Amino acid sequence: MKSGLSFLARLALGTTLVVGLAPALDVAAQSSLGQSGLVGQPEGITIITDPAQWPKSFNEAPKLAELVKQGKLPAVKDRLPEDLMVVKPVREIGKYGGTWRRGFTGPGDDENGNRINASDRPLLVDHTGTKPNPSLAKSWKMSDDGKIFTLNLRRGLRWSDGAPMTANDFVFWFEDLYSNKDILPQGIPDMTPQGKPGRIVKVDDYTVNFVFDVPFYLFEDLMAGDTLIGGGQAVRQSNKRTHGAYSPAHYLKQFLPKYIPGGVDAANAAAKAEGFDNWVVRLHFKKDWTLNPALPVLGPWRTTQPINNAIWVMERNPFYWVVDTAGNQLPYMDRVTMTLAENLEVLNLRAMA
Repeated sequence: MKSGLSFLARLALGTTLVVGLAPALDVAAQSSLGQSGLVGQPEGITIITDPAQWPKSFNEAPKLAELVKQGKLPAVKDRLPEDLMVVKPVREIGKYGGTWRRGFTGPGDDENGNRINASDRPLLVDHTGTKPNPSLAKSWKMSDDGKIFTLNLRRGLRWSDGAPMTANDFVFWFEDLYSNKDILPQGIPDMTPQGKPGRIVKVDDYTVNFVFDVPFYLFEDLMAGDTLIGGGQAVRQSNKRTHGAYSPAHYLKQFLPKYIPGGVDAANAAAKAEGFDNWVVRLHFKKDWTLNPALPVLGPWRTTQPINNAIWVMERNPFYWVVDTAGNQLPYMDRVTMTLAENLEVLNLRAMA
């Protein structure tokens, strides 16, 4: 391969690791330029996996500390998981506060927000684009025969509403969303090697097996890349998509006929009462983080003013599960605002003004 890029690097193209620090990837472009001598080497955060090197105390944004004082949030130590994700910044420890002001071109420009919320993935590619790193999963393993891929989730992960995130959320996604032909008419190649459907099996609350009938050694790279199975909730479940391997079962069950007394008729009636054509349309709206502020998320940002407004507003997730080496819960910034522009030319003019 003349470019020197691994398959994983090509999967990672366009991915951004956002923990309130800095973009980690534009891997293919940086790798090619780096090899040509035109730029330096790619940079990225370092994930600290040795618990002996983790901080012993934790800090939080002043705005969150005030909510704790008011009794509206648990203490920061109680919001973080037992199995921390600790990152060493590229250059220095950041400071809390401020608004990241950006622009976007309308509801179809959801990727503008997705890319800064894309650390909600089971695995992540490192900044070289060649190596899978921990993320929601603290560790993983492919069986010797290539038929079982195991994810070991971080203990104590919480959704943005404080509810526990467990293996049940992977099983729910597979059984109730992915396998429901009304929601997703056909499967994805990432889960059907050689045309044979795979499945997800819960081992315990923090262990998930992806099981295949044929060897599928490529699955590790797929899970770590910007793919249909590995892309996470923000990227792969907005804009009517239903991929990404997991979903908040405790929240989304209420919109599925299977869990509603009265079944499809009752689900459709509830959907129409809210202005939706049917329960499927309603579900796609409810699971879209860019449109539904009530949706629990795992990324650093949660929508507070939806994308279908002149200003799309995101605020930090108070249960975000990543800290820096000084024990500061990320992200550093208080919020992100995206101001609507007619087109890219207008955005460029605003940036230069």
